[in-house]
Amino acid sequence: MALTGKTEIEAEIKKALEKPGVKEMNIDDLKDAVEISDNIYWVGERTNSVLERNIYLRVFKNAGQSINMVIDPGPPEDLDILTRKAGKIIGDIRNIHIAFINHQDPDVGMNAAYLQRMRSKMMVMATDDTWRLIRFYGLNQQYFKSVNSFKGYQVVLPTGHALKFIPTPFCHFKGACMLYDIESRILFSGDLLGGTGGASGLYATDANWEGVQIFHQLYMPIKEAIQRAIDAIWALEPKPIAIAPQHGGILQGAVMEQFLERLYRLPVGLDLLREDKVKFAYINAINNILHEIKSKIGESFFAKVQKKFHIDGSFPDLIKLKEDMVVDISVDAMTGFKIFVNALTVEGETQEIKNILEMLVVRGLLDNNLPLMEFHKDEEFDEVELFEA
Repeated sequence: MALTGKTEIEAEIKKALEKPGVKEMNIDDLKDAVEISDNIYWVGERTNSVLERNIYLRVFKNAGQSINMVIDPGPPEDLDILTRKAGKIIGDIRNIHIAFINHQDPDVGMNAAYLQRMRSKMMVMATDDTWRLIRFYGLNQQYFKSVNSFKGYQVVLPTGHALKFIPTPFCHFKGACMLYDIESRILFSGDLLGGTGGASGLYATDANWEGVQIFHQLYMPIKEAIQRAIDAIWALEPKPIAIAPQHGGILQGAVMEQFLERLYRLPVGLDLLREDKVKFAYINAINNILHEIKSKIGESFFAKVQKKFHIDGSFPDLIKLKEDMVVDISVDAMTGFKIFVNALTVEGETQEIKNILEMLVVRGLLDNNLPLMEFHKDEEFDEVELFEA
């Protein structure tokens, strides 16, 4: 039966996903596989990098028969962790029968080549467009099954479990395709709804939104492609109770609903290129502020701020510098400016420096006809009686 109310959805989530010990997890809790629903396991790793990866194992069981499917098996550097975690569940990595691959990126599916060498008849499932590229990993075409060949993009496995495939063209690749496990009502979404940072645990919170926003603005080509994909998610029956992306946290409940709604309106890719005038104004404001920091606070403080712009190498810099100048912002301009302002927070700074920085930010925005950020708008202060009535 389809769920229509928010209360019903949350009740189903609690029933389907709440396992002892999987809530409020930190990085130490994720050293072993985590069963996120009956016979569905997270077998990825958390390393505190900016771009974490998720791998999922689905075990289909019925009447003594088992079929094991790995979903987005990841890159070679995750092969050891996949082998160890999946092996504890199914006995041996060679017991994987199917690898589903959302799209062709090596961080998504390159391990399928190693898995197929260990089990030569392991089936690879993907779209035709994705196969044209992943075949170069050395995969055997004889054991490729195109999801395009299934009537209505649905298939029933020998165990009786039904799977639905939802193409998501240009999210971010033409051949991208989500996998919906109808029994568990978990949607495996690939890069869609994935995010950077903020997911040291397994489940997404509102704090993950900035990472989701940044990821999509960097990698998704245009808002219309995302809207088409989200429309397809909203049309699913029964409704998903969780979305499991390949990067970042698993979404469920109110967070899942809110992120879908926010993402539906988010400008990305080509949308952002149409906002060049606004971006130029923010870049100009940042460069003016940096120039003033150098002259008013000093080179040492400037160097500390500049160092914060460089990430850990797993993800591109969001604010790009050439020498001492910002030359580009990779996300939408306002988000980039907020990231810049956050970088101005340096441990041990005095109140005097904080006051100077706030003044520089306000002046940088106003001089470029840009709106003040929320924390720079007029605040409520106690009224002072200046004159007698």
